Amino acid sequence: MRWPILIIVGTLVLAGTALGFIGRTFDPYQAGYPVKGLVLVLIFLVVSSLVTLVFHAIDTMRHRKIVSFGIDHGSLAVSFRRGALAGLLSVILIMIRRLNMFNPYSFFGAVLIMIIIEALLLKEYPHKDSIETT
Repeated sequence: MRWPILIIVGTLVLAGTALGFIGRTFDPYQAGYPVKGLVLVLIFLVVSSLVTLVFHAIDTMRHRKIVSFGIDHGSLAVSFRRGALAGLLSVILIMIRRLNMFNPYSFFGAVLIMIIIEALLLKEYPHKDSIETT
């Protein structure tokens, strides 16, 4: 494994451990704003690193690069971008739910905004299959 994958796995382990510790020690709904902010940051880190690893594994298996898990930094960058968007979406949905404004329309609206952002970024940065590598 390459070092970016090790950093992402380390972040996932540390953030997951901290989230479990804070979840058992404090009640995030009853705690103050610093604890709520820390919980949201940890949820963002756990979701984004987990989604990054899943998307990178799917892309790796799709292109049959089984020799080394972290061989292509281009696909890791795309996976990281998608993971960060998924983490941001999860934090936004948790904040909307916490404010009692959550309904199915807000969920579908958030997913639609994520799809639009993904389409705009894909148009700006074409997929690595269309780029010649030397």
